Amino acid sequence: MLNAWIWSMIALGTMCQPPSQGDVGNVVGLKGIGGQEGTGVVISKQGQTALVLTAAHLLAEGDTSVTATMFRQESVSRPLSKIYKAILIHRNTEADIAFLRFDVTGLSLTPARLAPARTRISASDADIHSVGCDRGYPTDRTEVILGKRLLNRPGSGSAFFWQARDPSVPGRSGGPLWNADDQLIGICSGYQAGKGYYTHIDEIRASCHRFVPTWNVP
Repeated sequence: MLNAWIWSMIALGTMCQPPSQGDVGNVVGLKGIGGQEGTGVVISKQGQTALVLTAAHLLAEGDTSVTATMFRQESVSRPLSKIYKAILIHRNTEADIAFLRFDVTGLSLTPARLAPARTRISASDADIHSVGCDRGYPTDRTEVILGKRLLNRPGSGSAFFWQARDPSVPGRSGGPLWNADDQLIGICSGYQAGKGYYTHIDEIRASCHRFVPTWNVP
């Protein structure tokens, strides 16, 4: 049983100036009504509406929306000038998962590809990396995964998480964890006792099936 759970919810910092052109990436900067800031990732698109996966703790109890910032996919990620309103679809506190939707009319983006359920990785696997908006825009960080862990958190139940060697960096909560094939295998959840934790792909797949079954999640 974990005695404490520390969430990475510190502010993102100052945004860069928006450029004039370029396709947008699938990583999103998010800000909750209460000021919590972090990251999300687009995992599906229906028409002109995008489905965003993020960490549930970025939304306080009772919140129904957050603001979202999209970024140009260039050599240096830069935000669009428009701030989007993302509406909460479902919030699963056990696995620290939330689903949001928002209008992306006029934007060209490719949703993330999810890894299969029961994906296995180990500390020896290369090219595992996370992406988060801890600098005000998406940045990449190499991760060493120590294994799959069942965590019990007081008041929130239990769920499976990847345990990482290094603690998460503030502002990266909800950001994607990728494998060597650029498939999403988790999202940043928090850190405890000097280790980082990412919601496991099994929990993400199960939540997609249960809470957003009408969305086509690759």
